[in-house]
Amino acid sequence: MSRLKWIVLIVSFIVLFHTSTGCCEPMEREHEHAEHGGHDRVYELGVSTGFVRMEPEGQSAVGTHLHLIRRFQGEDIRRFFGLGIGFETVFADHTHYNVMGTIAVYPYKNLSIGISPGVLIVEHDNECELCYSTHVEVAYVFEIGQFHVGPVAGYAKSGDDEHYFVGIHLGRGFQ
Repeated sequence: MSRLKWIVLIVSFIVLFHTSTGCCEPMEREHEHAEHGGHDRVYELGVSTGFVRMEPEGQSAVGTHLHLIRRFQGEDIRRFFGLGIGFETVFADHTHYNVMGTIAVYPYKNLSIGISPGVLIVEHDNECELCYSTHVEVAYVFEIGQFHVGPVAGYAKSGDDEHYFVGIHLGRGFQ
């Protein structure tokens, strides 16, 4: 395994550990549960799937994006943010994989914006090309119990390549 792949793996593990242990803040949860509806859920596991348009190739494909986000709690500005990890696959002629850290922003009710710097991995003739990428995703979801579902749109840029994503997001919040 190349050095860059090891670095991505280690950074992903550190982010996952950070989001799963909640080392940044105490979990003051009892009174928030009734007041904030779905926003009292500390973690979100989500999947988005849909249509991907890749430029400059002009190719269309199906893409899937997975993420695990720890939403920060509290009465201050932290409640509008989350931190996590994500993984994206675009099933094109040359399969694209994207491993990323995710910063989530929740500016209004059920609207979420994810900004995800990461590493794009593209397979060409049994060789892997690695490069920096940035992924931005916007979703508006409707809560159904512990689940939420809604439309999602995204944009990713890596070097000269970019792609646009439109699809559906399904997620589950939990504590």
